[in-house]
Amino acid sequence: MSSSCYSIQTIVNHLKHCTKLKQLHSMYAVMVKTNTNQDCFLMNQYISALSTFNRIDYAVLAYTQMENPNVFVYNAMIKGLVQSYEPVQALELYVQMLRANVSPSSYTFPSLIKACGLVSQLRFAEAVHGQVWRNGFDSHLFVQTSLVDFYSSMGKIEESIRVFDEMPERDVFAWTTMVSSLVRVGDMSTAGRLFDMMPDRNLAAWNTLIDGYARLREVDVAELLFNQMPARDIISWTTMINCYSQNKRYREALGVFNEMAKHGIDPDEVTMATVISACAHLGALDLGKEIHYYVMQHGFNLDRFASMTRDHSIPPGVEHYGCMVDLLSKSGLLEEALQLIRTMKLEPNAVIWGALLSGCKLHRNLEIAQVAVNKLMVLEPGNSGYYTLLVNMNAEVNRWGEAAKIRLTMKEQGVEKRCPGSSWIELESQVHQFSASDKSHAASDEIYSLLDELDGQMKLAGYVPELWVVL
Repeated sequence: MSSSCYSIQTIVNHLKHCTKLKQLHSMYAVMVKTNTNQDCFLMNQYISALSTFNRIDYAVLAYTQMENPNVFVYNAMIKGLVQSYEPVQALELYVQMLRANVSPSSYTFPSLIKACGLVSQLRFAEAVHGQVWRNGFDSHLFVQTSLVDFYSSMGKIEESIRVFDEMPERDVFAWTTMVSSLVRVGDMSTAGRLFDMMPDRNLAAWNTLIDGYARLREVDVAELLFNQMPARDIISWTTMINCYSQNKRYREALGVFNEMAKHGIDPDEVTMATVISACAHLGALDLGKEIHYYVMQHGFNLDRFASMTRDHSIPPGVEHYGCMVDLLSKSGLLEEALQLIRTMKLEPNAVIWGALLSGCKLHRNLEIAQVAVNKLMVLEPGNSGYYTLLVNMNAEVNRWGEAAKIRLTMKEQGVEKRCPGSSWIELESQVHQFSASDKSHAASDEIYSLLDELDGQMKLAGYVPELWVVL
């Protein structure tokens, strides 16, 4: 079909059905030939289509060719820039829009407010808030809800509540946003009262409240809310599983997962990762027969892992493999863990090989540890920690010749540890740095005194240090 045969409606239909970037380029070429690249309605459609491909750079080029873009084109551009994490350009474009005497619409502000949040621009957002009032959008539900969310994200919870209180009407999304905002700053008391005032309790608000109490380690309150829910979705179940897991109550996490299965709820990838992680942590706590019982009797083995794809149509991601490798490794099933890594459809990363190496250290398996270290030194060639761990494992079983060889390899490859490891901790907005045998801290006397006291308590509790690691 020649370019002269394309009507505006035909171009719109083609733009909506483009599945490849090359097709969009072809349509834009047609628009240029027919001079419809100056049509604001078509350009709005074209820019929106490019945003779905995350190619805002092409949208910017097309926009710069326009002589008189209208508010719809500006809105599409601002939204596309925000979606592409270019908030500064989005704010600059808004300024250009005002200078071009183009008045904003209600659809301009939600994206603009989000851009302010991405760059923590409180003063710009306050100016935008003034524009909302000036243009008569102060009663617009979606705009006000965006402001509620923004102010809370900036720690201005009083301003967030004020905007919420001034809203002439509120939908479920507005209520949930306000509850979530209060949960975010840890004001669970006000969040709970607001939750009780909601006209229709929706699942999103319930889930948000449960998650908030979980983060504050108020597990009993979260549990009470979960049990009172009139209905539950997959997010509800996963939130409660994660609540128990975050607070190291792993058996209860597995119990909720089993209860979820009894209700016929299919897990998603987040649920499976949380459950496998809970099993791995449980294994780390209870080594020996109890671990093996949990791993094998509860079905969290390779067959259950394979069921993610077979029974639930969930393709395992790297995080699932990582959790499963960690679980198998801590349980002493190192051959199974290695086989799982080798059958991965994804490329195993350093976290996965590191989990296997940790299991090898725990169960003193030098053969598989060497395999893991070889892979890790390709992925992270400058990390001396993996070689050092292998040296210590060889020293433990008096394989001094092998340990010396590894030390020589480290020296040849330039990955020797040249300085002691350091740790940082932040207290009351001040960062404190510590390293081995460090006495430079102002409170070092008190710190070492406390460490001596802890050392004594650990010995009374039966702790015996693994002195071989210093060899």
